[in-house]
Formats: sequence, structure tokens, C-alpha cells
Amino acid sequence: MNVNFVFKEFKLLILICSVVLLVSFCIGLFTSGQAQVDEDLLRVGFVSILKNNLLAALNLSSGLFTFGLSSLISLIINGLVIGNAVKSSSYFLHWYEIILRILPHGIFEIPGIIIASTVGLSPIKLIFDLVKGKKIKLRLYVNQLFILISISVILIVIAAFVEAFISDYFVNVG
Repeated sequence: MNVNFVFKEFKLLILICSVVLLVSFCIGLFTSGQAQVDEDLLRVGFVSILKNNLLAALNLSSGLFTFGLSSLISLIINGLVIGNAVKSSSYFLHWYEIILRILPHGIFEIPGIIIASTVGLSPIKLIFDLVKGKKIKLRLYVNQLFILISISVILIVIAAFVEAFISDYFVNVG
């Protein structure tokens, strides 16, 4: 199955997830105060990062069983937390340092999060397709979800690797 076809089929949900994450990030960014940061939390290993991010992706995908509701709530919470973390970091780091700490792994992790959320919101697409009278091919639909989940997991694994082993090089350069 063509990956481009899958992304075309789910492009509206991907856009919706992206906008929800961006808006909730901005709300978290502009409404948070200064928080204490535990330096030990900044030094976690690959397995810990991977476990945390895969659990987040699982949570974001759980909307498969709640018609998207749990995915939407989880996506908003993730955006708020990321925005809050960036704002809190701005009290002791320069913006370029924050970007250097996020960008190397974020270019993989954020799309992975959005794709996991898209999977969670996919029952909404299915319902709209049924309401529009579109014939649903269940095997095709399941294959499409499998492709999205696989891409999300791959991106999250890459992000965890980059965060654990490569991001520090960017931080030390900054």
C-alpha cells in the first residue's frame, strides 16, 4: 500500500491534530508561570525516553476505542505541557538554547505524536465516511491504520535515540 495514499486519506485529521497541538502549545506557552526544573529529569536514558514517548503515543491512539475523545484530550494536555515546559525553560535558558534542545529530536517526535493522534481520531473519519455514504473497506482501513501506527512508532524510536544520544551535542554547541 502506498504511504502517500494513506496520508492523503487522513490529511484532514492530520491537519486537525496539528492545529490542536499548536493551539494548546501556545496556550501552555502564554499561560504558564515559572516552574522549578529538576536537573535529574533532563538526564534520562534512551529506554526511559522511549518508554515515556511510546506510552504517550499509545495514549494518543486510544481514541480508537473512545471515538477520538481520549486522543483529543491527550493531545491538548500534551500541547499544554510542552508549552509550559518551553515557557518554564525560558526563565533560565535563552530561546536559541531551547530550540537547540528541542529541534533535533522534535522534528521526529512531533510528527510521531501527530500521527498517533490521527490514529486515535480515525473513528471520526470512519463515521463521516459512513454518513457520506462512502463504502468502507475494513481491510483497507485497518491496513491504513497499521501504516500510520508503524510510521508513528518509527518516528518516536528515532526521536528517543536522537534525544538520548545526539541532542546533547547540539546543546553543548549552543
